[in-house]
Amino acid sequence: METLRHLDGLLLELGFEDKENRSKPTLLMNLPNIRDIQCGSNHTMILTDGKLIVFGRNSKGQLGTEDNENKLVPTESKIEDAKNIKAIFCGGRHSMILMNNGDLFVCGLNEQGQLGLGH
Repeated sequence: METLRHLDGLLLELGFEDKENRSKPTLLMNLPNIRDIQCGSNHTMILTDGKLIVFGRNSKGQLGTEDNENKLVPTESKIEDAKNIKAIFCGGRHSMILMNNGDLFVCGLNEQGQLGLGH
């Protein structure tokens, strides 16, 4: 299955090595067994069987890569046991990762308490 991304080129969200907008659907990569794709304001998460691929803006750590560096190209998330991810969710500048056992991991902006951590 070919994975096509057609957006208006918001910031880094396309996952190419440049920041050029794309008005024509352009092949980003071929990933077998894509289970879900989620887009935040300026970041994207792709869940496959066994991997969580992320790219885009990461100024608040919303990609879960244990840093705040933007990712211009698809990068594997640092979450352990990615094969047991049940679902992914992207907010504006935060993300949530639900595991098969019910554990919910959160990362990113928490200025308004959107991570639910109580602080």
